[in-house]
Amino acid sequence: MKTADPFDTLSWNVQTQLRQLWEAMQWQLMQWFASSPAPHSTTDWLPSTVFWIVRILGVLLLAITLFLSVKPLARWLRQLRLPQPLRSRTQTTQLQSSASWLMMAHDAQRVQDFRRAFEALYMALLVQLHESGVLRQDSARTDREYIQGLDQLW
Repeated sequence: MKTADPFDTLSWNVQTQLRQLWEAMQWQLMQWFASSPAPHSTTDWLPSTVFWIVRILGVLLLAITLFLSVKPLARWLRQLRLPQPLRSRTQTTQLQSSASWLMMAHDAQRVQDFRRAFEALYMALLVQLHESGVLRQDSARTDREYIQGLDQLW
């Protein structure tokens, strides 16, 4: 049986709580309108109306605050789930040859760390292209710039 993802569980709990809060507000408003007599010429209804408006605005403010605080929390939870990267590319590309990257990819594949293996294969490819003179390797380049450089060759 697959365990529940903490982010999915948190998201489901927040959605459930917000739906229950909305239903409670609807029920309360229905009760309030059903039980209140038609207003006369006096302003007896004004304090209760202001009270409910303030409560609704407070709930809306709370919902917005929860929404804005869940986004960074979700990002933090995703970062906890992701494995740590191999090493910084700027540190390792100058130090390792394509053969050492290939060995690292093989070791990562053996322990079934496929993300690390794929990154090592990618770095081996970049080093091989640099060593063969096809594409200059630079730590300041992005992946998209490497792809554009390869496109220009063909």
